[in-house]
Amino acid sequence: MPIDMAKHDEFTRSIMSEKALTLIDGLPALLKNDTLDVLMTELVEAHQNYARAIRALEELCELPEAERTQELTHGGFRFEYIARKTMEMYRAEIESREGEARKGLH
Repeated sequence: MPIDMAKHDEFTRSIMSEKALTLIDGLPALLKNDTLDVLMTELVEAHQNYARAIRALEELCELPEAERTQELTHGGFRFEYIARKTMEMYRAEIESREGEARKGLH
């Protein structure tokens, strides 16, 4: 059964820099400037980044416990969080645009 990483978001945000949080929180506003084609292309990249983040977490879990440092663990959590949130934000913007298009707003 997959782990629900979203349950760890509060912790993960607490170990991220303010600059990283500002960048990830500001992404939705930036996405509004991209075309739908660009968003779709970048969503593919976001999916690939998320897949890499999940593989990294799986590899981290396979390490002997003595080799799983706090720094590695925190890095894995941050990588997964940024990749997942980026992917979610792209999806949300695409869905919003498609909804607007169906309503004749674009």
